[in-house]
Amino acid sequence: MNLAKNGKIVLAYSLVNNHPMYKDSEIYKSLEERWKKAFSLAQKYAMDPKGTEKAREILAPYRGISDKTKLMQELLSQGEVYKRFRVALGQKDFKIAFEYIKLHPFLKEFPEYMTIMNYGDTLYIKSQEFINAGNTHAAIKMLRILTDFPDFSVEVKDLMIDIESKQKFFKALKDEDIPAAYNMLDHSDDLQETEDGQILHEQWSKDLSIANICAVEGDIKGIEKALERYMTISSKYMSLGSVFGWSYMIQLELAIKAKKEQADIENGIKNYILNFGLEDQILSFYEIFKSKFPSSKLNLELLVKGDLSMWRPSMVVDSILD
Repeated sequence: MNLAKNGKIVLAYSLVNNHPMYKDSEIYKSLEERWKKAFSLAQKYAMDPKGTEKAREILAPYRGISDKTKLMQELLSQGEVYKRFRVALGQKDFKIAFEYIKLHPFLKEFPEYMTIMNYGDTLYIKSQEFINAGNTHAAIKMLRILTDFPDFSVEVKDLMIDIESKQKFFKALKDEDIPAAYNMLDHSDDLQETEDGQILHEQWSKDLSIANICAVEGDIKGIEKALERYMTISSKYMSLGSVFGWSYMIQLELAIKAKKEQADIENGIKNYILNFGLEDQILSFYEIFKSKFPSSKLNLELLVKGDLSMWRPSMVVDSILD
């Protein structure tokens, strides 16, 4: 092993690879100890953004040794990744930082990883404090940062949607845009739990109760008056249609009791089905109608059928018989 003694390390390792017996020699073991110390020292420099060249210098004697070259390349590559990771953190580009962590798990071993994770926890706690205090503007700023944190991204995106929904809701109320406010309210459980949401819901329930009283009497004008403010609110269309449909059914029943002309009642049935489709209540009424007018040729299956989901306030008429 004179090669090792003369400092010809590359040639010495090449000789060992060709003659494995030398691996048991004290000189080889000494070479390996020197390598380990050099690699450990180079590792410290490689992880210093300014120490890459020093790391290369320390490892220079081992260039050309096949089994060492791969380790050296990985170390120097890690040093470059670590440097870019720190730059991303310095620029608060957390999205890039977490991409580096995902691709290079060894970064989790560095103190910067715990620092970024603790920072995320702090942001989340503060955002909740701002939300509870009603300062949604400050909360949104923090939540936007947290969208780049994988552990928080899904939850904070949902929170942001909720906050932005509330902001739009309160703005609609401030602007007295009641249709917009109700449309948002009817699609959000969270908004329904707010004080303003409960007030709107109570107003709707009150007006709906009045409309239902009118419906029992077949009073379309009365329903329109009670529900006037809701006639342009798309989220209420099905509820409105149900009330008007109920009232029209009462009109048909009253027409039977009043012994209206068969043609008028048949026209009412056609109009009802055109607006609301073949619902159970019209099918039940049809049986009553047939018992009163057994000679009627009216065939429900041949009629054009609507659907409650397609009902619109523009379809309101004073009498279903007309």
